[in-house]
Amino acid sequence: MKAAILDTGYENALKAEASDEAEARLENLQELVNAAVDYDEQAAQGLRDFIDHSALVADTDQYKADVPVTLMTAHSAKGLEFPLIFIVGLEDGLFPHSRSLSDASDIEEERRLCYVAMTRAERFLYLTHAVKRRVYGEELASEPSQFLNEMPLELIEDLSHGRSWLSFARGSTAVEDDAHLPAHRETKSRGRYEGKTYDSAQSIADFFKNRATRLGQPQSRPNVSSAARKAEQNQQGQSPASDALPGSYVRHAKYGRGLVLRREGSGDQIKLTVSFPGYGQKKLVEKYAGLEKA
Repeated sequence: MKAAILDTGYENALKAEASDEAEARLENLQELVNAAVDYDEQAAQGLRDFIDHSALVADTDQYKADVPVTLMTAHSAKGLEFPLIFIVGLEDGLFPHSRSLSDASDIEEERRLCYVAMTRAERFLYLTHAVKRRVYGEELASEPSQFLNEMPLELIEDLSHGRSWLSFARGSTAVEDDAHLPAHRETKSRGRYEGKTYDSAQSIADFFKNRATRLGQPQSRPNVSSAARKAEQNQQGQSPASDALPGSYVRHAKYGRGLVLRREGSGDQIKLTVSFPGYGQKKLVEKYAGLEKA
């Protein structure tokens, strides 16, 4: 600790500043060295645990109990409790962090931290995750955190306005019927668009057929787009060569159901990056992966 303070020139910089704030920081550094000595004599965990403890004390000291909303990291929340807690960003790559996904010990540490964050709530705990996030200007699908699947599902109430991770986790894959929607969703469902849509091969074919009639062309088979023909083939039981697009779900023989995050390459060299709960992200060659539409 002394080497970090002296050899970096930090102590001399504070002395040269000659302000009340610099003087207070110098006193804090002296107390930090004293605390390090005491910790070294009383504990055997080592430097990392001491630094974590020191950061914890500093964050807690800065906490103001009289503010309406407190925004903090899960680390900073240690030792504090609140009537209501929101844990946001519960997505693989965020919590747990992407750098931890390949190391079991790192995952375990983040799992412990998630538990700490959850136990900070005295009465209400809200868990949130985004369906999509914009990363470096590109909108990518997000996979719900694997920690969510480890929580007791029977104790969680689904407050989502649409199909959520929780509905899939409980085994529901069907589109929800309006009659079974909770009360907080009814307003949104009543405002749903009820007009003409083009979400099937038949409706697209009808559109081109009517358009051809207005232009005085013969009412032969419409020039349906390739996308419409693919949809029509699906309705006839013919699966397209490839439809594993980012944001869609696939099923793998070993890893189970996963979310497609990225699609790269072309032809036989198409590679998919798929996030599988409990297994993390896997990069698969689509041709040989044996994926099925989930």
